[in-house]
Amino acid sequence: MKIRSQQQNTFNQISDAARPGVSAGPIASESQRRSTDVGGPPPFLSTRFQRKETARRKRLLDKFNALVANGATHEAAAKECRVSVPTLWRWKTKHVEPTTANCGRKTKLEELAPSPEILSLVRQLQLGGKSNADAWHAVADDTRCPAPLRDYLKNTRTISPSLLAVTRLTRRKLTVIEAPEATVIVRRA
Repeated sequence: MKIRSQQQNTFNQISDAARPGVSAGPIASESQRRSTDVGGPPPFLSTRFQRKETARRKRLLDKFNALVANGATHEAAAKECRVSVPTLWRWKTKHVEPTTANCGRKTKLEELAPSPEILSLVRQLQLGGKSNADAWHAVADDTRCPAPLRDYLKNTRTISPSLLAVTRLTRRKLTVIEAPEATVIVRRA
């Protein structure tokens, strides 16, 4: 009994210190959390996974708060929610939204950040008859190509899919009807 109350008091002290203005009882509601939030991810959640996961976490926090309000200990309420107390504390003190966008490696496009001028040059080379990958390799010989991009293009056999996707051209079939007075271009679907 005494150990349980010490753990609960420790949780309350930590949560009070981390969030001034938030009650020590149940974990903060969304309105309390938003009013004291300083950092964290932007409110706009771009992926369906992030929106669903945020809704799930909010439901669990609401359930946890209701259980604690009805007299359950933090540990018992967390066990009922099937989430650990530290996880609930982290959601309260940091943010409910998942930060999966910060995970993993950056794409080559994000890492190398080619300028619009370089992207335009690659597209021009494609219009001149080169394939997408060949156009990227040809850009490596241009003096306007930045050194990190040049080094990557010179030392790789295959171009990263993120770079190829940003310069992919869409080919359309057209019918051109010419007459001495006018020219008509009809796009076929």
